[in-house]
Amino acid sequence: MLGVYDWLNVAAVAGVSLVFAYVAYRSLNVRSALAAPSYRKQALGVALLSTFAGLNILGSTVSGYLVYGGAAGALGNGAFGAFWVLLATLFYFVDSSVIAARRTDPQARDTLHWSKLRLLLWVMVLPVAELVTGIDIISAGVATGAPPGWSIFILVPGILVPPVSGVIFLPLASRRAGDPAFKKHLRWFAVAALFFVLGQVLGNPSNVAQALAITYIFDLAVAFALYKSVLSLVPVRSNAAPFDSGLTDK
Repeated sequence: MLGVYDWLNVAAVAGVSLVFAYVAYRSLNVRSALAAPSYRKQALGVALLSTFAGLNILGSTVSGYLVYGGAAGALGNGAFGAFWVLLATLFYFVDSSVIAARRTDPQARDTLHWSKLRLLLWVMVLPVAELVTGIDIISAGVATGAPPGWSIFILVPGILVPPVSGVIFLPLASRRAGDPAFKKHLRWFAVAALFFVLGQVLGNPSNVAQALAITYIFDLAVAFALYKSVLSLVPVRSNAAPFDSGLTDK
């Protein structure tokens, strides 16, 4: 039988998803107003992150209650592959951020040889997202048992590469960027990441329904930080457009 927190979760998930949808919509509006190609990619990255974050929250909650029978199934459940696409989208954001930082760096430094390393990391991330998403969609989100032991060599890199690369490269990118607006953009993204981590850590008491409700509160904070992050890319003055050198993305 559903408790008070369960009903609150069912009601809240729609609102949280709509907030992320609004952030995605606003991010696409910002993208259309930006001139620098590298900054347009940043806005697109925020739009994609917001979209799949909202889909992951909505899908995990719906499948958690309908398929797994309660809030416990909603916690940590990336329904229909949305979690894996979200990871790939996170890596897209990291990739575009390091490239954009190089474009705004007066010395055009290639942070830790990212231009070459990124190709290897994409190979580790993208196939995993496509494979697991396909399996999730085919199985309609129903549990299919534990994956085979060898899959850990494929799945673990796909899980770890996006967040670990972000922790390592984004602070360096922010330090080397020559545009204050871009630095502010990455700082707000760091705030969003912090809220996400806090939601996962603090949202795990003994009462799983209450834990899920706590994660929704932090999800709203994540959406707000992403919103501020993408707005930071908008020039305050007409002569404050972000510098974009002629460097290629290679």
